[in-house]
Amino acid sequence: MAVCVLSRSEAARRSRPASHAPGAAVPGAGARGGGPVAPTSAACLFVVAGPQKGQRLPLRHGFLVGSARDCDLVVAGDPRVAPHHAVFVTDAAGAFGVVDRASATGTFVNGVRITEARLQHGNLIRIGACDLRYLSL
Repeated sequence: MAVCVLSRSEAARRSRPASHAPGAAVPGAGARGGGPVAPTSAACLFVVAGPQKGQRLPLRHGFLVGSARDCDLVVAGDPRVAPHHAVFVTDAAGAFGVVDRASATGTFVNGVRITEARLQHGNLIRIGACDLRYLSL
């Protein structure tokens, strides 16, 4: 059973530099410099399945999901989740996308395995046994 755990306080997340795999970006997504990154919108992830069920997680460019302790959302105890499994990125217009970081078991949007995908309000993202609903508020 996967355990979804927030690994940091909101303040720590806001000050972490954006990071994602080189060359792995949503089409049109502009990588920002290495400085502090504040939330880019009111978009969030709603945990649909997992121990943190019902929790809302505010999104920002570079929001990282995986089993490593340095991730913004740590999914521990699930062998299907890579250390740095997927990253959420924004394009110049502020639209969010998700990029799988070459995980062996994949990232799924609405049941379809993706390498990268632009997100729309209501999309369901599955990483291991953790289901996340994308909400663009």
